[in-house]
Amino acid sequence: MSELPITKRILVVYASRGGTTGEIAEQIANTLRLKGLSVETATVKNVSNAGDYDAIVLGSAIYFRRMMPSAVRFIRQNVSALESCPVAVFSVGAQMRKPTPKNHALVEKWVRRGLRAYPNIQPIAVEHFAGAVAFRRLNVLWRVLLIITFGERGDWRDLNAVRSWVNQLYPQLVNAT
Repeated sequence: MSELPITKRILVVYASRGGTTGEIAEQIANTLRLKGLSVETATVKNVSNAGDYDAIVLGSAIYFRRMMPSAVRFIRQNVSALESCPVAVFSVGAQMRKPTPKNHALVEKWVRRGLRAYPNIQPIAVEHFAGAVAFRRLNVLWRVLLIITFGERGDWRDLNAVRSWVNQLYPQLVNAT
């Protein structure tokens, strides 16, 4: 059910390798739509004009302690749009499968590293979610690298945590300009 008749256009844009970040982006978009916002989702490679939106929610998978290169490229190519509208950032990765304060601080550092070249982009919210290691979606090289790195596979997503973050984010998106 809609909370307010809002006409703001929101872009939920994401960089994903195995698809999990895209699935979380869709959950974010659907939750915002239920609140009455006009929301579009797209991969970072499929956005024609980020300046067409009133707010942007940017997500990136985290691989090897970094935001995906395509997410950082999106930031670089759309810096003026990202500096002039409310931006929220989320990350998805296996590191958050154990949501300790230490892991949260590590992932926060990795995401901030991706943003550091753009000091005028000041996110109104940043959150980090556990992802999933979906081996069937990855090629053999990535499978081996992930087994070596994490030694386990699984789905650690917490969609209630995603919805909770969106519920906190919603008033910031509609009130920020």
